[in-house]
Amino acid sequence: PPGDIIALRTFELHDCNLWFVRFAVDPAGKLLAVGTIDGEVDIWDIDSCREKPSQNLKAITKSMVRTLAFSPNGKILITCCDNAQVSKWNDW
Repeated sequence: PPGDIIALRTFELHDCNLWFVRFAVDPAGKLLAVGTIDGEVDIWDIDSCREKPSQNLKAITKSMVRTLAFSPNGKILITCCDNAQVSKWNDW
């Protein structure tokens, strides 16, 4: 029930007015990557109290992020957008 839910952290997201949000957590559990409707990726430091993402990865095209994943070592992020474009982000 809703009364039993405790919010541990709240992140304000931009350009995510969808009925779903795609996200990934790095293997160390320190970073949260969130894909946006315009193809960008916001990177949040989970332990930080910042109100904004620590980084914003700009999109090559303006197509919705459908899925994203970190590599096992957490140094690479792969995204796939609605237009089938796959992007590899190295050591952002």
